[in-house]
Amino acid sequence: MVSDLHREAAPPVVDEPSTASPGDDPQPQPPSEPPPSDADGARPRRGLTSRDLTIGLAVLVVLLLIALATSLAVGDGDGDGGDDTADGSPSGEGIAGLGAPTDSFDRPDDATAIGVATNGDAWESLGATWGVQGGQLYMAVPPTGAAQGFALLDMGSGDGTVAATASTVRGGSGLVFRYQGPDDHWVVNPAADYGTWVVQHVVQGTPVVNENVGLTSTEGGSTILVELDGAEIRVVVNDGPALLIRDEAGADATMVGIASGGYGSADARWDSFYALPA
Repeated sequence: MVSDLHREAAPPVVDEPSTASPGDDPQPQPPSEPPPSDADGARPRRGLTSRDLTIGLAVLVVLLLIALATSLAVGDGDGDGGDDTADGSPSGEGIAGLGAPTDSFDRPDDATAIGVATNGDAWESLGATWGVQGGQLYMAVPPTGAAQGFALLDMGSGDGTVAATASTVRGGSGLVFRYQGPDDHWVVNPAADYGTWVVQHVVQGTPVVNENVGLTSTEGGSTILVELDGAEIRVVVNDGPALLIRDEAGADATMVGIASGGYGSADARWDSFYALPA
């Protein structure tokens, strides 16, 4: 027997060159390995990139802007589905469309009495001494403590339009309507710290209704317009969007005017007062 050590090495096996011609069909290749899968057998998902997040945020902003524009076009936020006009006043011209004021206060200065309005109606002062200075209404002698003073006219109807220009705005001095007494009246007061005006029904010194008209100027020259029609109260400040309140409290009261009370309110000045019955 010949030992394995003396066997001749087998010649290497050389692959024969391919004899396939160019026209022959290619041999099928084994399929490639599939990409790795998650533990549940699903293929892994591509993670969100910063570009995806940027596009998503941009789409969200556009949708929010569209929603805001739609809400402004459809309604003014006062709950009635829109205004009669852009500024909420019947004429569409705000206070300027009301014509001649009931009182322009264009008369000699008087620190003891308001006198008679331009239309001939007599003013009534309650709780303080009111006067006229430089063609403007002002509180000449304020009440003591936290009490309020009122300058009032009888509009002759619970329905109508009450308006005025606040030449100098001070907290605690506002436009009064539906006045039934110092402890039961409605007033539109400035809230300068919040950049708005508030509509309040004051009962026994406490606001039982407290609504604001939205962001608007509280600087001198601000205009306040209140339209009264039964239970409906529509308030327009600086010819902006109207605030609508439906409340029957005091709807038959005919006294309207200006109220002032509290520190600094005596510095307020009022001009071009309107009390126009419906």
